[in-house]
Amino acid sequence: MAPTIEISKELYAKLEKLAVGFDTPEGVIDRLATNYDSSNVSTDTVNVPQPAASRLDADDQKSFIAKVFADVFGVTPRPFGQKAGRWVGVSDDNDGVQWNVALPRDSAEAYLGVNLEGMKYRDWPIARLLLSEKENLTLIELRDVISAADLITVHLTRDAWQAAARPQIKEKQIGVSGKALAALAEQEWRAMVDEALECLDAAQGFLARGKQEVTLEKSGELVERETSPHLTFRTLIWDSPPTSMEEAMACIEAAQQRLRPVYDWVEGHLLGGVNLGLYDEHESGYWAVTEEKAKDLVGKNIYLHKKQAGPSWHGGLVTAYRVVNYEDKPRVIFTYKPALPQKGVKAPSLKWGPYAEKLLTEDGIHLLHKDPKGLGLWGPAGKNAAE
Repeated sequence: MAPTIEISKELYAKLEKLAVGFDTPEGVIDRLATNYDSSNVSTDTVNVPQPAASRLDADDQKSFIAKVFADVFGVTPRPFGQKAGRWVGVSDDNDGVQWNVALPRDSAEAYLGVNLEGMKYRDWPIARLLLSEKENLTLIELRDVISAADLITVHLTRDAWQAAARPQIKEKQIGVSGKALAALAEQEWRAMVDEALECLDAAQGFLARGKQEVTLEKSGELVERETSPHLTFRTLIWDSPPTSMEEAMACIEAAQQRLRPVYDWVEGHLLGGVNLGLYDEHESGYWAVTEEKAKDLVGKNIYLHKKQAGPSWHGGLVTAYRVVNYEDKPRVIFTYKPALPQKGVKAPSLKWGPYAEKLLTEDGIHLLHKDPKGLGLWGPAGKNAAE
């Protein structure tokens, strides 16, 4: 039976505050005892160090990141990572697109990720994304308009399944997986999408795992296993852990801002429809909508989503479009029947900029778009804008 040391509530509270990165107050005491130097520390006072990067081993960092993740994302984080795998970390455990933080086992780095696994969830969302990209490589369009594309890496990988386990395989990487988004060429992304779809069962409309021959890393044995694709985007949070919760939260929030357009891009695919683009509070968008593209959108669902705060979107079935001149430049105006957000998806704000076309008809809400150069995305408008 372990001996018991009685301390005051005040001292325990101090130890608890210092326990970030150590799990428990006992961890703080153990670290103090380990580092105690009687020649430099008086017997009357002990200066308790904050958990610096050099003092955080792998378990400490995982505990530290879990606390920070919970504070930033407001969820109870779910740990992940296989014993034989390269990565450990935590995620928000969302069914579909996820936020996660991944920690390489061989370094002190931490990465924020936007993650979509090859799971069934609600009707195989990764299959919908890949099939949509096969028809229209919108990731390449996104690559060209976001400022942090050089700080984001694209990972499209192959998971092999053995019951609920995912053994490590030599064929894990698909194409140029791990390449910076800014450097990803159109033909490279197209090849990755095609190879990723081969991990699914084409006979079932890609709505099931496929079967492929893979090489087990541990034994080198060539075996047939069920497979599925796995898409992740990552950006570096830090090279080594910061010394305070406040600094750690700021680092993760900055990384989240870099990845927000990518998160919205993935989420948009899962809503089902044609992605017209991103917009922010000032109604400045990024993706061009030409008359030629407008013709292809009639009869299809469209959606837009916010650049910063989300998830928030609006959209619906396009019934018509027309081209008008506005400020001596061509504009495409869509008319669409609004669609309601899916369960769990926040409804969009109806606060729009001064250039929105103020039309609300029985056919739906008219949505105004600026010319392809410096595109702006606007709508809905009219009396609803003031509500």
